[in-house]
Amino acid sequence: MTVVVAHDEEPVTEVFSRILSETKPPVVVAIPRPNAEFGFVFMTVGQTAYGEADEATSTGDTASIGMLYDAMAARQRRNSLVTVPNDWQPATFRVELAPSTT
Repeated sequence: MTVVVAHDEEPVTEVFSRILSETKPPVVVAIPRPNAEFGFVFMTVGQTAYGEADEATSTGDTASIGMLYDAMAARQRRNSLVTVPNDWQPATFRVELAPSTT
């Protein structure tokens, strides 16, 4: 499985576009966080389909990967379908947070 490092403030659209153009899901996204165990928080991203899924959460154009992680963690929702906008057709991904030990 490929590991993609993304900065907390990096837009979700850019991270997911990079995943699609440089590798193939599933991938592990590592987000540097000084307070996290080992210095990173992790999420697994697997592509499900193009288009919007009825049960998916949509992200805005300005949402960052850190915001997505924090929103999922705050809802205590370890996995979710997430629709990410792009210039052609939205893509829906299955996103799962790695368990936190802190």
